[in-house]
Amino acid sequence: MNQLSLFGDSTEHGAAVKESEPEGLLACAEEVRDLARKHFKPSSATPRTASAPSALLEAKLRLKAHATGAHVRGLVAKWSKVVGYVTLHDPTTGEWYEIEAKAAPAWARKEAMKRKKLYKDGNHRAYELTAMQMEEVLKSEGVALPSLSPAVGRKSGLVYDEDVEEE
Repeated sequence: MNQLSLFGDSTEHGAAVKESEPEGLLACAEEVRDLARKHFKPSSATPRTASAPSALLEAKLRLKAHATGAHVRGLVAKWSKVVGYVTLHDPTTGEWYEIEAKAAPAWARKEAMKRKKLYKDGNHRAYELTAMQMEEVLKSEGVALPSLSPAVGRKSGLVYDEDVEEE
């Protein structure tokens, strides 16, 4: 192995360089990977994918969202800065999602329009209102809110075919 010294050529000042490589050195990256696979075996046989986050990661995201107050804001909708999109707030993670207005649920478009109307009428905090505050505003104006209790003969949490609006 040829190596330069601080003084220029390594043979000038009587320092001879040994040409053979020392034993035990790894020659390529593949040898490093093989050794790593041999000594550091993964804890599970199935590799994790980016589309399936671990339960620990999901729990950390929920805790972070709870710490930032995302659950207080609730599930809200408002117009996006991009024209033609509605922004939805996810109370479980605290993230905002932009959905094309055509594909957004009807309640989201209505809530976004209501927030815009409130802002134009002088409520400059309309876009910061939580879901509970928006519900109070709608109740005070006499707007009928959807009932969360299931109808007689129906199970909670299920969507029936006759309830789906056709577009």
